[in-house]
Amino acid sequence: MKLIVSALAALVCAFTVSTAYAACDELVGPHVDWSGRDKSDADLFEGDLEFAKLIDANLSNALLTQANLFEANLSAAVLESTNLTNANLTGARLLEADLTRANLSGAKLIETDLTGAILTRVTWTDGRICAEGSIGECK
Repeated sequence: MKLIVSALAALVCAFTVSTAYAACDELVGPHVDWSGRDKSDADLFEGDLEFAKLIDANLSNALLTQANLFEANLSAAVLESTNLTNANLTGARLLEADLTRANLSGAKLIETDLTGAILTRVTWTDGRICAEGSIGECK
């Protein structure tokens, strides 16, 4: 019986399209705590990560397009080359986060705290590319 349940769970995971997964056995949801975790290359398309704790998490190369990161804490997170196109970062904290070469096209940055964040070569919300050495603001 346990083998059948495991096989069924694997099938469901393999064929799930509309629900974002960070790993096959790990559903994405509000208030998730992935502080210090490696979620590089994760497919979190349209993931609901509001109020998530992602402090010091590695989200390099992750797909966070249209993700809801409302009031998420991404302080000191690594978001190098992460796709955040049209993501909701309203009220999010990205203190000292590394967003080098991340894509923020169309992202909502209302009351988003970027204090000390590395924004080198980031594609900004309006499509311009932030200058080398941009810290805390796109130059």
